[in-house]
Amino acid sequence: MNNIIRYSLVILLLMGPVFSFSFTEIADCDNFKVEVEVEKKSVEFKVSSTAGKISYFIYDKNSKPVSEGKSKIQNLSVGDYKYFIYSDKGCWKRGEFKIK
Repeated sequence: MNNIIRYSLVILLLMGPVFSFSFTEIADCDNFKVEVEVEKKSVEFKVSSTAGKISYFIYDKNSKPVSEGKSKIQNLSVGDYKYFIYSDKGCWKRGEFKIK
């Protein structure tokens, strides 16, 4: 019985760094900031520099894809849009903007 407890403690000690690393990655998402700048018929997304590789997805109000992969989109029609932005570190933001 003592051996089982001893081995269990050793396994938990070895797994400790794995758990702390994964929690650190989740905590980094607090610094994942997205600024949305809307001007006339264009929009630009500015993402915090520590975010890693970023993917951008823009949809119209009917969830039809408008643009993928670009941080700046021009010549948008008047209307409501949705965005979904995520990084290769697992952080993401979504929101809406309006072109008037």
